[in-house]
Amino acid sequence: MRAQRGASGLFVLVVIALAMVAVLALGVFLRVKTNVDDATQTTANLKTAAAALDQFAGASGRLPCPADPSRDTGLASPVGASRDCDFTAGTLPWATIGMRRDDAYDAWGWKISYRVYSNANGSLTQANGASMVNCNTVAPPAPQPVDGNGQCPVAHQTLDTAFLAGKGLSVTDFGNVVNGASATGGAAYVLISHGATGLGAWTAAGVQKDNPKSNDEKNNTNDTGPFTLEAASGPEVPATDNSHYDDVLFYRTVLDLAKKANLAARDWTDLLGLGLASIKFDTPTLTQALGVAPAVGSLGTATLHMSGATVTASSSSISFDAVGGVEGIGVSGGGSNAIQRGESLRVDLSSAAGKLAITLNNAGTFFGAQIQFFRNGSLVDTQAAVSCHSTAVSTLNSFTFTPVATFDRFVVSNPVNNTAFLLSEFRACTATQSSCVTSLDTPTTHCP
Repeated sequence: MRAQRGASGLFVLVVIALAMVAVLALGVFLRVKTNVDDATQTTANLKTAAAALDQFAGASGRLPCPADPSRDTGLASPVGASRDCDFTAGTLPWATIGMRRDDAYDAWGWKISYRVYSNANGSLTQANGASMVNCNTVAPPAPQPVDGNGQCPVAHQTLDTAFLAGKGLSVTDFGNVVNGASATGGAAYVLISHGATGLGAWTAAGVQKDNPKSNDEKNNTNDTGPFTLEAASGPEVPATDNSHYDDVLFYRTVLDLAKKANLAARDWTDLLGLGLASIKFDTPTLTQALGVAPAVGSLGTATLHMSGATVTASSSSISFDAVGGVEGIGVSGGGSNAIQRGESLRVDLSSAAGKLAITLNNAGTFFGAQIQFFRNGSLVDTQAAVSCHSTAVSTLNSFTFTPVATFDRFVVSNPVNNTAFLLSEFRACTATQSSCVTSLDTPTTHCP
């Protein structure tokens, strides 16, 4: 009987021990699950805040400064545009960006910290500080640097890469470093939840909790970082351990912010007339197209593939000549290198244009060329180029045409008997360009 009672007691002890282990395991599971759920909710809050910041930037062209973390107003400080912020290690300015107060806290009840690239050249909190709209995505002939505020001037001669260079906060995202040397720029802003422990966070009462022990979490309390995203520590790692980590971060790079806020750089080639063909038919240009220097007479080809345009002769081949020291092309045959009656040169543009400037050579006083404009193969306009200069004044006649619609092809033809001429230069321009002239166009060569 004693043996049975002893066995029964041992069994009870085993059952109790197993129950205790199960309770402990359940407790650990519930704590882990709770932390995961809270981290998920916090991530959602950070994304809500990021969307509000993106919307604010889109409407104002800049980011707001952080709020005073010791107060509960939710107002940026200063409220308006400023290169320098008053509380660079402040909290989310929820009222300024149109958020609810409750959404400015994480799931553990701590204020969300907010860091922004400010108090430096190129500050994103200054007027239009986050806007890349004036930056060009295509290199102009003479790229210009950013201005004294680190922004792209309205001349659109500054590349987007110049705007991004050296700009932004440094973030190590699971080992991947994003900073001002990155192609996207560094972080425009960083939103930080200081985790379940809240070490380094500000409470609703405006009191900052003790600093964390780990270096990564300490850096996440700084105004400029460097900030770190990494995996959260397990429940077995106490907050007093130097390797503890429970922060939750969300950031947006400078380039990503510009895109989200519709403040990204533009291709300004149309406005500047960049990328549209502008060709002077002289020896250097033709040598580049042909591979050999041109000789007077037939060039041996009916088609020239040039930068931004393809030129095709109506028959035979393209010819080359010079009159009065100015070179140009025509159509070979009929005993002349010029464009004679019934002959034409067709120019197909790689980019559509709205205006055309041309200079014709050796026109004489009875000259009357015809210019036809096409878009996608359909004729959109026809205009005449009537000589306004006698050969005693100049052999050149320069014109600027604005057809009724944009065009991607033009044809220069000769419909009359008593003249022949060379095409010396043309320039395609956008319809909005105020001035569209060739380099040969002068007061003594220009025609109405």
